[in-house]
Amino acid sequence: FHMSPELLASGCSTVPFEAGSLGMMLRHDPLMGLIVNSFQGEGGQAQASGNVKVGDVLVAVNGWRLLKGTDAHKLVGLITQLPRPISITFVHADVQGKPVKVTKCLTDGYELPLMPGEKLIECRQCQMKASTFGLPEAAGGMAGIGITPAASSPLQHPMTSARTEGPVTSAWLPGVALVSGALFVTNYRVVFHRARGDGFCVDRSVKKQSERRRRESRSPTRSSTASPTPLGRTSSMTSTGTNGTSNTSGTEADNEEDNEDDDFEMTVQTVLKVESFTEHEYGIVKVDVPTLGIISKDGRAVKFVMPFQLGNSHESCKEVGRTIMEVCFDENRSNFNESSSSMKWGGEWKQPGQASDPRHEIFGQFHLLYKEALVKAGNNLTTTAFGDKYSLLKEYERLGLLDEGTGLRCLNAGIDLAPVTPDTYPNEILVPQGMTNDELKRVVAYRSRGRIPAVVYQYPMTKATISRSSQPLVGLGKNRCQEDEKLLARIMNVGHSTENPKGRLYIMDARKKSAATGNKLMGKGTEDTKNYVGTVMLHMNIGNIHAVRESEAGVWDLCRPSSAIGAAASWHGKLESTGWITHVHRVLSASLRCAAIVSQEGTSVLVHCSDGWDRTAQMTSLAQLVLDPYYRSFAGFKTLIEKEWFCFGHKFEDRCGRGSPKGGPKDEERSPIFLLFIDCVWQIMRQQPSEFQFNTNFLIALLDQLHSGRSGSFLYNNKLERINANLDHLAFTVWEVIASFGMAEFTNDSWAGEGASQEPLIISMNPKNIGFFEPYFMRFDSSLVGFERWRTYY
Repeated sequence: FHMSPELLASGCSTVPFEAGSLGMMLRHDPLMGLIVNSFQGEGGQAQASGNVKVGDVLVAVNGWRLLKGTDAHKLVGLITQLPRPISITFVHADVQGKPVKVTKCLTDGYELPLMPGEKLIECRQCQMKASTFGLPEAAGGMAGIGITPAASSPLQHPMTSARTEGPVTSAWLPGVALVSGALFVTNYRVVFHRARGDGFCVDRSVKKQSERRRRESRSPTRSSTASPTPLGRTSSMTSTGTNGTSNTSGTEADNEEDNEDDDFEMTVQTVLKVESFTEHEYGIVKVDVPTLGIISKDGRAVKFVMPFQLGNSHESCKEVGRTIMEVCFDENRSNFNESSSSMKWGGEWKQPGQASDPRHEIFGQFHLLYKEALVKAGNNLTTTAFGDKYSLLKEYERLGLLDEGTGLRCLNAGIDLAPVTPDTYPNEILVPQGMTNDELKRVVAYRSRGRIPAVVYQYPMTKATISRSSQPLVGLGKNRCQEDEKLLARIMNVGHSTENPKGRLYIMDARKKSAATGNKLMGKGTEDTKNYVGTVMLHMNIGNIHAVRESEAGVWDLCRPSSAIGAAASWHGKLESTGWITHVHRVLSASLRCAAIVSQEGTSVLVHCSDGWDRTAQMTSLAQLVLDPYYRSFAGFKTLIEKEWFCFGHKFEDRCGRGSPKGGPKDEERSPIFLLFIDCVWQIMRQQPSEFQFNTNFLIALLDQLHSGRSGSFLYNNKLERINANLDHLAFTVWEVIASFGMAEFTNDSWAGEGASQEPLIISMNPKNIGFFEPYFMRFDSSLVGFERWRTYY
């Protein structure tokens, strides 16, 4: 139970007691706990202190919260085991004998700087584990690298009425360092602001030195500040001190204490799960600790301790948890876990016309409010750093796929394939000439989700193409479609004359053979090469969305400060057992095999998995990244993502678990497919760093924007849904948002240039050369030696 000086002035005191009687008589109130009933003897310690009055409520001993059920005999039993002096915390009573209710959130009058369109919903005083800030943990090492407790007794807590010069331990739990502050909840993010002068004396010299080294290591042309400021938030903060004066902090290198970097934040779309814990057993003391836990999609697991509020701290904790759930998730599908016994609330669908709290109406709307506010202020984000506005037709033209003699034609799918137009494909689909619209409609009916084989790339040196599709509907009846067989035969010879046909087409099925065969039970399956003359089937054995999700969860468990693992070999063994590195290796191997077939054999490839929007997108985009240097520039990478992920319908809404918490209805659809792709991009960058215009910061920014909610690019499951939501006009693109951070932050100074080499990249698949994506996965792990808080781009 940790209180700041201002809270003490508002009705709380911590009083030291030496050896001997406390000098007070107590009574037990079932609603409030132990209350001072009278004083015992003349000049007793309690009365002599001047800080204890009749009617005061005892709330903590040496920082340990007393349960309401604790009677005087239990207290005496506890006190006799502690060496003197001890500290007892009281909440004072007012003139009516009722305890004073503390309502002030912070001691420094801090106001959270809001972004355009951001709305403050909730603000609560609380405490947070110090390891989140890169501060060492207390002895006991639950997480972190070591604030040691005060040198006195194991339960001794420094007087909270004065700033201490020595190290401190938790006011609640032994071995856990907590930082006081306030928890802000907005329609965009959850922010914890660390209060200044909160009783903690933190040695910030280590952080200052690390920040200074990071600044000095940067190019002189780059920003000298430790972190670029997102557009819409000022780089300096103005706060009102306790004396009412205005304190403004700028971006000077050594003015770290008031820097916004000290605040913890995560966007509401990053939140994966919210929990409230109630009781814990620690030795002889049963501690009733109202704790709010939040797990994020980028691997963070944080805990907030709510302050004592006259017996209502648990309800307050639950209320904050509900608020966060209502902001972070669709309120109709909440599954807020309120106790360690896994009790749940919510989970029922709201009936039409049912009354709603107005704050629920802002759920998932920040991208709209953000652009509206910026445009109204005359600051409409535009950028040329990523080239012109994306156009799929322009990309087809750049690749020469619309030239005469290619043997291809571009469908206007909304017209040519009506009424069976695949809604998860773009409107512009490239198919071989010689196929009538009626024939193509029959192919639509034969492919899962109507995702017909479509050409997306042609390698200029060999004229071989890369196409993508979904699985055919073969089923147990071994169904055939002559039009589908004809289409693949024509894709086989795109770029080759009829007098000199190629005569071979590789079908790269991303699944393992057993999985493809198992899909026949559901009426699906894979191509029978006996029916597709000249085809060669390759099964690439890439894990499905469920396997990838489970692997990612295992990785995050290892990359949190609380992961207590003994030997280094054990940690690396556990990392290997998650299977994440195996997923990376298999996706890369399959993609490089595809690139080699196209560039070295000069043979076209058709790639598909089940529905053709997860593993297929990974393989086709990585193969093109290796083959085409244009895609390794800012403009080219944007084009690659737009084409293979946005236009061809990767299900970002479902794969990101948008609007649904862990365990919710969408949880089975959630999977870090895009993260796995970016990891593979990073692997290629590690081996060929001079071939990329962008750096690791850019990849991390892209992953942060995946869950930020500032743009409309990653919303919904396909392009048609985004068009229907009018996001092109109502929201910024992810590229405009990233550019607002300053492109110097993302530029690779060693880039050789787009035209340096037209040859495919040579990438080693020796397991020794496949690394762990530490810049992303380990950026929040304060248990690392030399830990520096990595930049977040929210």
